[in-house]
Amino acid sequence: MDATDYDVVHAHVPHMGLLLIVGLFLMRRFAALRSSLVYTVQDSFYDYKLRNQAMMVLALAFFKRVIFCSQAAFDSL
Repeated sequence: MDATDYDVVHAHVPHMGLLLIVGLFLMRRFAALRSSLVYTVQDSFYDYKLRNQAMMVLALAFFKRVIFCSQAAFDSL
């Protein structure tokens, strides 16, 4: 993550979103890359397992931009 500047750093599953946040904090790169972070929600929140719901909520708290693939996905959150 130190190699270059990034336009977009994208995650679209809860566990990768959370791991990305943790990794960036550990590398002390979160502040520098936060504006590049994008998370895509691809399904209704209630379709995720409880574990993944918890990880998604944590990840969404830190991602600057969130994209929903459908109105149903947006409404469910």
